[in-house]
Amino acid sequence: MDWIQQIGDQHPWITITISALASGVIGFTFGLISDRALKWLNRPILKLQFDIGDDFQTPTPDIRNGTTYKAYVFRIRVINTKNGTVAKSCRAFLVGIEELSKDKFVRTAYTDSIPLAWSTRQSRNKKGAEFDPIDLPRGIGQYVDVFAIRRGIDQFEPATSITPFRYRGLYKKKGTLRFRIRIAGDNFDPIDGAVDFTWQKKWDRREDKFEYTAVAGPGCVRESD
Repeated sequence: MDWIQQIGDQHPWITITISALASGVIGFTFGLISDRALKWLNRPILKLQFDIGDDFQTPTPDIRNGTTYKAYVFRIRVINTKNGTVAKSCRAFLVGIEELSKDKFVRTAYTDSIPLAWSTRQSRNKKGAEFDPIDLPRGIGQYVDVFAIRRGIDQFEPATSITPFRYRGLYKKKGTLRFRIRIAGDNFDPIDGAVDFTWQKKWDRREDKFEYTAVAGPGCVRESD
């Protein structure tokens, strides 16, 4: 490297220029890394909840042709737990439906990621407003409708923006099913959760309700946790 030293001795301005460029590159790189590290440390952190009770397994009267039917909407709650943050442009998706077979959950024909509805976000002025992204400040819980069951209908009904015809047979399944949900947005890591639902499509006439169980699956916690 003697030749570099010789050039520097003969032309000091070159040494100064190289040093300035090196300092600039190092400073820019360090600043970029620091900015990304700061954003990562200050990112929102979301939690998904599902539990028993009407908040999550919500009785919702369904009126069709002037007749009122009993129905239940199954919902998860999304909460931003990080102080001083706002989770930007949160969207919910149904990313999987699995069925229990021989003591393990296996994939079904469902292969899409279809948007799910935010609860109580419907608007008379805009069709499909419940599927629009929302912001979640710290400590604010917002529910996502996952699926519903209704008396007189022998299938579950996912709360998705569309209902592909090819899944009609899947939605008539009974047994134990796992609904996988993903929440994604602009400034936080996506988070996955699930609801495990068991039914035989039977209506308990004495109790006037469906016979079913619904519990938090992987990624969802109970309200008390």
